[in-house]
Amino acid sequence: STSAPWGAAGAGQCKRVFSHIYRWRADVPQDQRFLVFQLVPTFGAVDVDFVEVEHTSLGTLALLTVAEFSDGGPANSPILRYVTNTYNRLLNARSGLFEDYTTLPTTGAFCLRVVHTPAVGTLLAVANRQTAPYTPGGSLSVYDAESWLHRWNGTHFELLQTLGSDIGSVAEDFDAESGTSPSWARVAGLRGASDFTFFLDSDGESYLLIAQSVCDPMTNTSACKSTTQPMSAVLQWNPYEQRFGEVLAVTRDLHRAFQDKQVTALTATHHRSALRLPAGRIGRW
Repeated sequence: STSAPWGAAGAGQCKRVFSHIYRWRADVPQDQRFLVFQLVPTFGAVDVDFVEVEHTSLGTLALLTVAEFSDGGPANSPILRYVTNTYNRLLNARSGLFEDYTTLPTTGAFCLRVVHTPAVGTLLAVANRQTAPYTPGGSLSVYDAESWLHRWNGTHFELLQTLGSDIGSVAEDFDAESGTSPSWARVAGLRGASDFTFFLDSDGESYLLIAQSVCDPMTNTSACKSTTQPMSAVLQWNPYEQRFGEVLAVTRDLHRAFQDKQVTALTATHHRSALRLPAGRIGRW
């Protein structure tokens, strides 16, 4: 989108350019099987994801999410819907197109990641990486942006949770015993949220991993060694509060195994701890 590094001061507003959607073709020579299917105008798009969801009246929808980084500033990140049998000018055939379905207002969006969770449903996790372009040597607070979790409700993605000040960030050189860091103090919120992934453990507990990084996307890991990175957060689904939060010390299955009875909401939520991974240079999981 711009010749200057993404998010660098002075890079200027990212200009609108066309991102390409390719389609696999098995009936052409092997070196030509990914063919350009559609051109989509975007502002600094850095990530896409694809999901099929069930609409209450329209049936199965095929949706493509696009994260508009836009030089680390505000933008409208689109969610496109694939419509079959629509005339495609590029292919000069009724081969279908991705058309506008809705947009999400984002700021420095680095991914719109779709995750399927048995306990929660289909989630759209929006990583708002930063609020403004970063100036080299400046404050890392530009990376302290709220990210969001949306849940599919049958017609659209509605806001489920704001990942805000109740989830803290600490530096890679954070000392747990003293509770301090020589680089920067604990931040109330996610610093440099860049990507999400989800997993279930053997007891069926749901976890959300958040990649956090303040490395410039256009530089390699060696180039950002001088900047102390945030640790990456691991959150757990709390069925009593209906939200992701810090890891619970007592889960339902663990309590049942030792106490032979159902854990109460008070017991489950009373003891929890922050689980962080020293993986601050991870831009993607």
